[in-house]
Amino acid sequence: TKQNRDKLNRLHRLLPEGFIADSTWLTAAGYPSSLRSQYLKSGWLQRVTRGVFRRPLHHPGVDEAVAPLSWQHVVASLQLVMKQSIAVGGRTALELNGYAHYVSSGSPREIHLYGDERAPGELANGNLLHLPWSYIFYSGANLFYAVLNAWPCCGHQDDDC
Repeated sequence: TKQNRDKLNRLHRLLPEGFIADSTWLTAAGYPSSLRSQYLKSGWLQRVTRGVFRRPLHHPGVDEAVAPLSWQHVVASLQLVMKQSIAVGGRTALELNGYAHYVSSGSPREIHLYGDERAPGELANGNLLHLPWSYIFYSGANLFYAVLNAWPCCGHQDDDC
């Protein structure tokens, strides 16, 4: 029907190929579990793990195994699709900018993210997505809390500070 085509076209606009969304976001966007089930059967969505879905890549000659889900897809999905205010930082930012030689190597691979809110539970744990890395989230609200409380004048309106 036209309504179903419109919904599918809208999903294509909202969720780019290769990007992911959680069930909370999909439901809020007008895609209840019954419709998600239809899209899964038709191949318009893929289940990454419980509560997390991906719009598959539909490029001729590109195999899904060749283009697996990357941590960049997850971060871009959080930022662009689910409108989470997060940024890559810390060790990950150093590595991305060619300064990996200044940090010790470690494993498992960690992606350091900074923002005002945590990612949805299903996405906050890279292991749930069966990925070879984990996410470390830092809340902007608590990032400098200890430093600010150590200074006696912080948070006060005194002119003597």
